[in-house]
Amino acid sequence: MKFCFLSIESSTDRVDGNVKLIKSRREELINLVKSEDPTAVKLRDVFAEYDNLKR
Repeated sequence: MKFCFLSIESSTDRVDGNVKLIKSRREELINLVKSEDPTAVKLRDVFAEYDNLKR
C-alpha cells in the first residue's frame, strides 16, 4: 500500500514538472511572437494562416 502511494506521488510530481515546462515554453513562444525577429514574423504568418484554416 505504501508503495502505491509513493508511486502516485512521484507521477504527480512528474505531471507538475511537465506543466511547468509547458508553461515556460509557452511564455518563450509568446515573447518570440511579440518580437520583430524575422523568425517571429514568419511564425505569426503561420499562426494567422492556421487560424484562417480553422474557420
